[in-house]
Amino acid sequence: MTNRTLIFGHRGYPFKFPENSLKGFKYAIDHGIGGLEFDVHLTKDNVPVIMHDEKINRTTDGSGLIRSYTLKELQQFHMRDGETIPMLKDLLSLAVHRPVHLNLEFKTNKIHYPNIEQIVLDLVKQYDLTYPVIY
Repeated sequence: MTNRTLIFGHRGYPFKFPENSLKGFKYAIDHGIGGLEFDVHLTKDNVPVIMHDEKINRTTDGSGLIRSYTLKELQQFHMRDGETIPMLKDLLSLAVHRPVHLNLEFKTNKIHYPNIEQIVLDLVKQYDLTYPVIY
């Protein structure tokens, strides 16, 4: 095996696209990024979504905790380019059969999401990813 440096896109490609946007993740994958780092939270109805902060205030036109919204309610808010907060399954779909490493951080240091680890692991198992996910 050859040693090589891997470049990870932190929250996608936030210089060109909103952080943690599907457009940013897709752009990075399409342009040969070695890996992507991102954070996962759960909605009120236990859907894994990708966002750095526990609140949506900084990166969307909404406010409040991710945990206080169902997925349907959360989808009414938008990032600066009009994109909604991505679900983890959307990113996993982009990464299927692509040579990209995924570095998933469970955001549980401020809010404890019951069963987040099992919910995410069960979801990730449904996708044929090239490399194991880094947790």
